Amino acid sequence: MIALFLLLLATIAFSDLSKLPGRDLKGSQDHPAVGRVEGSRIAGYDVKDYDVLRVPTKIDYGWGRVKEFKELEGRVTRIYYVAPRTLSPVAVHRTYKKGLESKGFAVLYECAPCTRSNATLFVELMDKLGEPKWDALPPRRLNFLLMRGSYKGKEVHVALYTYTLSGLTQIKLRIVEREPLDLALKVVKAEEIERSIKEKGSISIYGIHFDHDSAAIKPESEKTLKEIARYLKMNPKVRLYVVGHTDGTGSYDYNLKLSLMRAKAVVRKLVKDYGIDPRRLKAVGVGPVVPVDTNRTSEGRARNRRVELVEM
Repeated sequence: MIALFLLLLATIAFSDLSKLPGRDLKGSQDHPAVGRVEGSRIAGYDVKDYDVLRVPTKIDYGWGRVKEFKELEGRVTRIYYVAPRTLSPVAVHRTYKKGLESKGFAVLYECAPCTRSNATLFVELMDKLGEPKWDALPPRRLNFLLMRGSYKGKEVHVALYTYTLSGLTQIKLRIVEREPLDLALKVVKAEEIERSIKEKGSISIYGIHFDHDSAAIKPESEKTLKEIARYLKMNPKVRLYVVGHTDGTGSYDYNLKLSLMRAKAVVRKLVKDYGIDPRRLKAVGVGPVVPVDTNRTSEGRARNRRVELVEM
């Protein structure tokens, strides 16, 4: 049995795009950190320099529902492959897993299969996770894999959905690349703010910098504040909560107070320097209670320190 499985893995090994000339969607390509299963072709392709991807981190097998999920931010690549008829979703799932493990990736969550019946789960994947409409017919035999590793100095998450539809194994691959920390704190554009708030009702802002243990805004924050003001002027009916977040270092009461002071400082800047109506903004401080990453590492703490814009 083991020998048969190893033979299968060797048969459907990862391959280069060059082996499939003319069969992929025009303008598409494999992600270099992941590759593809041999014989599959790209039928859908999308890349966004910045986006938020929701992925399941717990699925109830019996009921087929998404119980927990997490949000990943960064450069998001979405690739839709159609695999050869000879390959099952489980075989493709195991091949990707083995290939990524050989590159140093670790499994964060896996279900194979994910549920007895896929109908409810596929609806939740569309509604709760914001995945596009999967297909007109009910898919079957859904498997899911979430792995984390690195590629060229970037943290990379890989989310893989494999399932069958009309007798074909189909692959939905999502790759999220987080820039190194000093690059991730780029100036967010008004258009990115608009898209994120329309799609999910909020956006995390990392381009507003404060003096240490202070609510004094540093001069290098002006470009980001200008883009926030531009977004508000582009959307004159929008009202926002400006939410301050801290990391988990220090006492709860101290961080709660500091986060509110920083949120108020941002509101004051937008009102005084950019002419935003104060009735459109409300400062809120939540301290360390809504982390987006672990507080056990310096990188995680830096991601937790942020200002979030939330639509009222």
